Amino acid sequence: GYANGTVYQMTSLGNVTVLHSFGLVGTEGAAADGGLTLASDGNLYGTTKLGGATGQGTIFMISVPDGTLTYLHQFNNTDGALPLAPPIQGSDGYFYGTTWQGGSAIGTVYRMAPKSPWTLTSYSLPGYPTAPLMQATDGNFYGTTSAGGTYGLGTVFQMTTKGKLKTIYSFDGAHGSSPNAPVIQGSDGNPYGTTSAG
Repeated sequence: GYANGTVYQMTSLGNVTVLHSFGLVGTEGAAADGGLTLASDGNLYGTTKLGGATGQGTIFMISVPDGTLTYLHQFNNTDGALPLAPPIQGSDGYFYGTTWQGGSAIGTVYRMAPKSPWTLTSYSLPGYPTAPLMQATDGNFYGTTSAGGTYGLGTVFQMTTKGKLKTIYSFDGAHGSSPNAPVIQGSDGNPYGTTSAG
């Protein structure tokens, strides 16, 4: 009703049911661009890049099968802003994700508890993370920023479950620049990814 996006369910025959319409009232989120993550509890988790108490975006849960939407966190810019990707669930049960802006630099990576009170801890990144994280077989998380790094052209970074961050590659143009997509781990154990320029 407010043209701010929906969460929907679709049967194998293509019949669609709207589970939630994002609105304009109070702490409602808006613009769920990143899709959903199915967690080990059977529920679905996602983000809205706008809305919430300060307009900086939210993290929400959709209960399955009843489709009830619950807001778990509302970003306030200090702890992140404008999440473009859904959180992923780590092997420790916690949720991990990124926000495009906010924090003390430009963008954040966060760790959120898997149950109430859904405590969230965020860590600042050097420039515009747009994609979800990937947890590799070494237990660490890997992601990209579309700016920042040695040359200002984007990075691949690593984060431990304790929040320790390390830039493992700075794009220089000749090897690519401005990565907007996540990295994946190949069967050989190496990370693979793409850049949008360079």
